Amino acid sequence: MSFSTEIKEELCELQNASACCKKAEALGMLIFGRAFSLTEISFMTELNCVAARYCSLIYDLVGVQPVISYSKAGNHKVRIDTAEERKKVLNFFGYTGKELSLSINFGNFENSDEEENCCYAAFVRGAFLICGNITNPEKEYHLEFNISRIKLAAEFITVLKEINLNMKTLTRNSTQLIYCKESETIEDCLGKIGATKSFFFLMETRAIKQVKNKINR
Repeated sequence: MSFSTEIKEELCELQNASACCKKAEALGMLIFGRAFSLTEISFMTELNCVAARYCSLIYDLVGVQPVISYSKAGNHKVRIDTAEERKKVLNFFGYTGKELSLSINFGNFENSDEEENCCYAAFVRGAFLICGNITNPEKEYHLEFNISRIKLAAEFITVLKEINLNMKTLTRNSTQLIYCKESETIEDCLGKIGATKSFFFLMETRAIKQVKNKINR
């Protein structure tokens, strides 16, 4: 099992502290999926827990039950089947589905806890479940989000800055790669999105590496 998979499984066990955070996390999962429009709302994942969390959030918030099917490779294909249901989901998050360019609707972030910017962190958690990846820190420090739309990537950087996470952007094969190779920032990100177990594992791994480097010198 990859380190990213372990983190996502850990995150899927979390309970959102407030309704506003549940809404923000759901938006993060929806907006970075395969499609979020009147004609299609869908995404694909290898992980059953991520598919189940997506379905649970949408049903709890909007009363719409997404449908899960499976690709030949065994991946979970999650979609909202009817136009009426898609419209209901879009309207709940403040969209019409006819937007010329998909963007983050910041009106969904209530941030009841202003000090922690809880909704921004919940949104990043949702994004990580859909398009995030972290390399095992025993090998190297690398966190990335793969985002297909330039505008969304730029707005996502703004969200990250709201919770004091500074990352870089790189264009690779028409995809915007938002990434970080600094262990402290990756630790902060894991802590903020609620991956406490993985946060402490990364801290311990970094401490062991530092000791080994001192010995080698």
